[in-house]
Amino acid sequence: MQSVALVNNACERALRRVVKGRKNWLSHGSADHAERACAISSLIASCEIHGIDPEFYLQEVLTVAPSWPASRTLELAPKHWIETRQRLIAEGRLCYLDLARVTGSRLAFRTA
Repeated sequence: MQSVALVNNACERALRRVVKGRKNWLSHGSADHAERACAISSLIASCEIHGIDPEFYLQEVLTVAPSWPASRTLELAPKHWIETRQRLIAEGRLCYLDLARVTGSRLAFRTA
């Protein structure tokens, strides 16, 4: 017989961001500000789901984005960023950082 854990701390920690944000979101200056805050929160959550440090992700994407073709924007999404990042490093378009040492993230470029 399998036992079920009585504590669900991981899920509760994930929901804490939403609960704290709910009260803070009431004070946004306009609907546009609230939508932008929601988009940023969603981007950060997506980074965390894919094991990417959000701060380093944003730094690198904002470095690449000005010269990136609009038709290929989806390649910059957190879901595809690890592969895109590796390709950009190989092409010399993005400076390599060993993020595994810095953050423990699986975002780091690794040669097999």
